[in-house]
Amino acid sequence: MLVSPLWRPSLHTLNLSNENWIMRPVGDLAAVPASIRAAGDIPARVPGCAHTDLMRAGLIPDPRIGTNELDLLWIGQTDWEY
Repeated sequence: MLVSPLWRPSLHTLNLSNENWIMRPVGDLAAVPASIRAAGDIPARVPGCAHTDLMRAGLIPDPRIGTNELDLLWIGQTDWEY
């Protein structure tokens, strides 16, 4: 892809990381554990991901430890609204 030498990045930057973000599962919640559904709005960070937000909230164990990742596959199969 060619980029014009006259192209300049926007002088306006919108920093979304300082906002008070929340997240929640939406859509088909059949695979979402009841404890997550009952948690309601979960504090979130942007940029970030559902896994780290759920871990920060104490709702899931660290998926990098042992076989936790297998028990948490539902996270990637769930739609999340921020």
